[in-house]
Amino acid sequence: MEKRLQLWSPVWGWLATKEGESVDLKGQDLVLYETAIQEALEQEKLYYRKKSAPFNLMDYYDADDSVKEKVQNLDIQVKKEQDGLYVCASLALIEPLTQQELEAIQNFLSRQYEGGIFDTSRIRTYSVEEGEVVFDFSVDTKEKFSQKEVQCETQKKYEITSIAHPQFPWLHRIRALVDVNEAVPKGTLGGFVEYEQNLSQEGSCWIYDQAICCERAVVERSAGLFQEAIAKGDALLTGTAVMYQTSIAEESCRILAGEVWNMAHIRGFAKITAAKETGDAPLILGNSLVFGNVCGKVLVRGNVLPSRSVENQTQELLVFRGGDSIHKVNESKKKTKSKKQPER
Repeated sequence: MEKRLQLWSPVWGWLATKEGESVDLKGQDLVLYETAIQEALEQEKLYYRKKSAPFNLMDYYDADDSVKEKVQNLDIQVKKEQDGLYVCASLALIEPLTQQELEAIQNFLSRQYEGGIFDTSRIRTYSVEEGEVVFDFSVDTKEKFSQKEVQCETQKKYEITSIAHPQFPWLHRIRALVDVNEAVPKGTLGGFVEYEQNLSQEGSCWIYDQAICCERAVVERSAGLFQEAIAKGDALLTGTAVMYQTSIAEESCRILAGEVWNMAHIRGFAKITAAKETGDAPLILGNSLVFGNVCGKVLVRGNVLPSRSVENQTQELLVFRGGDSIHKVNESKKKTKSKKQPER
């Protein structure tokens, strides 16, 4: 069991109407936005991560003091309670904080909530029919933080076995210690990792078949590596992203959604994401080499250069074959055969 200190602070919100009025939102009115805010926060965390390492807000704690030595990890989430929405800062402590250290971490969080990780319209504002909903995460004084000490389960979902890769002996197979997902019951052997950090112990993510995740690459949340796919370097496979066959993700790429097949290669600072409006995600096939950004319902069969961004926020399929070769396919239009005229 791991002991964590939680610091809770309320979220404020109001409706800015089209007529220029401001209406305060309370309780259940705020709770309705929990999922949307948390999803936006998870997206923002990706920018705050140091390469492919797990999110840790302590990476941005600049003071050179004892707080940095005692707080191993600092995560933040938005959670609902009966009386409204709250930001929950969860601290994994090596040893308890003194009152002075606690005040230092609270002041740090106050600055982050006002002008740091929450300082983006993606988290703060949401368009509605009546106008715009605006959220305020700032904490004026440390008295607004409430404290909880919680015990967290540390049950691991998998172990690294002694079964070495036949070609790369520093890699070893994983074995499920619990039911990870419907396809991976307890006892299932998976693919290969180099370190425990390569595959998150949380969520339903898994490395299947002969797939490999090595070096500093990370597979997390609901992502999956199948067949002989490889993630290496500082690659991050997260969200609902999946890779198949002999596809490769490497260097500092981020794959948050979609499917990568065949011999496709995701490299550099490439970013693969789902469309915000529709939730549709890219499909990358063939020998595609992707360095740039791909978003939405896009089928890629060509190279996406570092300076290129292929984005589709609609529900129509966008086919990209490299260069300037882009065309949309309206899937609602079905081809019909012309009826043969009856003979007289």
